[in-house]
Amino acid sequence: MRTWAPRGQTPHLLVKHTKDHLSAISGITLDGRLFLQVRAGSYDSAAVVGFLRVLLRKVRGRIVLIWDGSPIHRGQAVKDFLRRGASKRLHLEQLPGYAPDLNADEGVWNYLKRVELANVCCHALPELRAHLIRARERLRHKRTLLCACSRHCGYDLRWGDGSERDMLLRHDAAVVSVHFSHDGAQLVSATRFEGITLWEVASGTALRTHRYAASGVTDALLLPDGRHLFAADTAFGDSALVDLQMERATITYAMIQADCTAWVPPGRGILIASWDETLRGAAQLLDPDNLQIHRTYRTGMEGLIRRVAVSRDGARFLAAQQYYSDETDITSADAAFLFETDTGAILRRYDGPATLYDIVFAPDEQQVIVGGESGLWWWETQTAAVIGQLDSPSGTLTSLASAAATVGNNQLLAGGCEDGTVVVWSWPDLREICRFHDHTDCVNQVTFAPDARHIASASADATVSLRSLDK
Repeated sequence: MRTWAPRGQTPHLLVKHTKDHLSAISGITLDGRLFLQVRAGSYDSAAVVGFLRVLLRKVRGRIVLIWDGSPIHRGQAVKDFLRRGASKRLHLEQLPGYAPDLNADEGVWNYLKRVELANVCCHALPELRAHLIRARERLRHKRTLLCACSRHCGYDLRWGDGSERDMLLRHDAAVVSVHFSHDGAQLVSATRFEGITLWEVASGTALRTHRYAASGVTDALLLPDGRHLFAADTAFGDSALVDLQMERATITYAMIQADCTAWVPPGRGILIASWDETLRGAAQLLDPDNLQIHRTYRTGMEGLIRRVAVSRDGARFLAAQQYYSDETDITSADAAFLFETDTGAILRRYDGPATLYDIVFAPDEQQVIVGGESGLWWWETQTAAVIGQLDSPSGTLTSLASAAATVGNNQLLAGGCEDGTVVVWSWPDLREICRFHDHTDCVNQVTFAPDARHIASASADATVSLRSLDK
């Protein structure tokens, strides 16, 4: 310990001699989650088993745990735990002797000691424990730093052949939307009350989290320039345009209540739809530079627009509207509309199932597809004639996505369900290609990367599933 004292007078520090102490055990995941336990006294193999039980309860799927060769990691209690069935999900990998450069957890403790708990001096163990717990909670919010600890040791999220691993990106609250960047390299997710997170697709690393957005965030969209992000807000009307390349992001606020968003190529602007009762049955086109309203689109029907979808050339867009009446206070007779972007004219109206949750153009844009309680419905785009209907594979379809790019000679359509299931079909034969069960709650949004090599889904269970479709 370094301190100051008058010259020639050696300082003497009086401490109470005791063997009382705190012990801690911790681990981090490659997507930046921190698990840390504290207890009085020392850890033994039985206590380590308790920590392993927590990991199995908190982390879904199979786990590969990399740790050092401490005797408590190789004790009989650990061996018995694996023998009783834990080995079905848990694989333990021991590091070489004295290899702190390969232990990502070393970075966690280095940061705790040198930054979070630097110069902390406590009078008693309860006070030390309180400081350590508070430091743990602060560090849990620094997911970029935790991911950097793993990258520093050379760990990444790739298979042996170099392809991306399927990932489950954790959040602190229900995720309401997810979108890929226009180059497919990044992913942006929004939680209604916890802000917006920007992810690197290749590694699943959280690049940054923006908590300055208004507390009612409902959607977030990366603009094609890669520099700006639009944050939609219905709760307080504080939608914002965010400059991501500034050292401190600059924000342009607009008093606009927006529920869902879409980019309109080749640069017409940002299309929004709102649950605001003053804009029932309306969508708006915003200038991407200053968020001024270019045009307002009205359906002429009382109700609220749930989702919008834009054609690849930006000349047309679809709006799925939920009928609502103040007199009956019920929803029924939902409808979808096809608009001409430049004039605001309604080109077609599509009537079908009772409740619509999402709408997309088919991959070839010759059909319009909606999802809802009745499963899939699709119409001929130009004539509005009903072509077909498919029952939902797993409850109400709450989200849809289509991909123009082909994967294995297949054009793709995906649907997210109320029970957390995501299904991918080939189009137009609607042959089921794969089905994912990554979520435990409703899928709020599903989306394809521009090249259709990845699919992402956002769920109310506070996760985003990111899967590679190359396999």
